[in-house]
Amino acid sequence: KAAGLWSFSTESLLNVGLINMNSFNPNQDVACANQTCTYTRVPNAGSDCGETEALRIHSAVVRDEAQNLGGAVLVGSSCTARSDWQRQGASPLSGRTLMMHNGLVGAMQFDGRLNQGLYISGNIDAMVTDSDTTS
Repeated sequence: KAAGLWSFSTESLLNVGLINMNSFNPNQDVACANQTCTYTRVPNAGSDCGETEALRIHSAVVRDEAQNLGGAVLVGSSCTARSDWQRQGASPLSGRTLMMHNGLVGAMQFDGRLNQGLYISGNIDAMVTDSDTTS
């Protein structure tokens, strides 16, 4: 059995009762409703960032088809002030805007700045056990 299997297709962003989640830090939240999952975190008001609004990313969770490690969550960047994450209007960034699929192969854009990666937990220690079959 695979430890985890994340398919980069728009269907994998849908919450169809198969998304199990791990916990994240207290200032982060993942909520699933109406067939999609949304990631939110409180503003990073630190002196080197100065965000004034919470970050909210729709279609933020890629379902783990193996149903073992949990959904992989798109968390954006640590500071989104003056970035496309805080863009106002009808088309804010989401998991859908960073995903590509040609009908055969799917991919997601990771650039280290706008999208640093997908996370399955805010604390990996909480997922580790003494058993090789469950860690």
